[in-house]
Amino acid sequence: MTPPVPPLSIGLPVFNGERFLAEAIESILQQTFGDFTLVISDNASTDGTEEIGREFACRDPRVTFVRQPHNRGAAWNFNTLVHTAEGQFFKWAAHDDLLLPTAVERCIEHLRERPEAVLSFTRRVKIDEDGAVISHPRVRPLRFTASDAPPHERFVDWLRLRRGCTEMFGVARRATMLETRLIGSYAAADRVFLAEMVLRGPFTEVPEVLFLHREHDGRSLRITRPQGGLRQWFDTTKTGPVCFPTWRLGYEYTRAVHRAPVPRDDRWRSYRALTWWTRRRWQMLGDNLIDAGRAVVSRAR
Repeated sequence: MTPPVPPLSIGLPVFNGERFLAEAIESILQQTFGDFTLVISDNASTDGTEEIGREFACRDPRVTFVRQPHNRGAAWNFNTLVHTAEGQFFKWAAHDDLLLPTAVERCIEHLRERPEAVLSFTRRVKIDEDGAVISHPRVRPLRFTASDAPPHERFVDWLRLRRGCTEMFGVARRATMLETRLIGSYAAADRVFLAEMVLRGPFTEVPEVLFLHREHDGRSLRITRPQGGLRQWFDTTKTGPVCFPTWRLGYEYTRAVHRAPVPRDDRWRSYRALTWWTRRRWQMLGDNLIDAGRAVVSRAR
């Protein structure tokens, strides 16, 4: 008899994450909600990641370790975990962050209490390399968590959120995730994925600090500067210094609105919000053109 599929699938994409990986996995396995599978997808790491992952897979039957033959970039690694999962709910986990024991349980509770919600996340604090808290959450009303907010209001509120998008490490309805394009091969693709999600339904915030987001020198945003390097981190086939990150982000937001299953009025109001977003970034858009021109001239020399 085939055993029932656990309701939650957790996917942990990693590349050269040996420094914090074991601690991150331990925090997942210690969750009070234990009915899940954890798949660790190693993107051809060159450090001790494989040994750590295989050790946990031997220790706990809920853990599966997959070693990819070569590094295809973070976007592919994130997305393949969603496509191969089976649970009703899905959660990405980062190799360097930590969860407090009730994080998953509280997110699942919120999703079951609010069937209209598509993603649940907890409040978070930032920790340093040693696990010490270095910043506390800034709490403000979030319109994209309101059940009565129409799609365009949720989208506008998301555009105005000026902080990292750690909501992507919450628990989501996998069926809704599969309606999106997931993580694209460009800078800030995680923000676009969350925009696609918020256009499909409200998020729900667990009003407790249960997620510890680690700041350290090895984070992708720090080791891949400038933007061309970040683009290659998302997709290893993207080479060359010429890129237009702000232009691309605006284009992808526009595509997100176009693809969203929302009423016509909400769609046009969302497009109008993007004109506001563009006006706020006119200098960044101009800098993209200047940087690209300099890169072309440099390569021609």
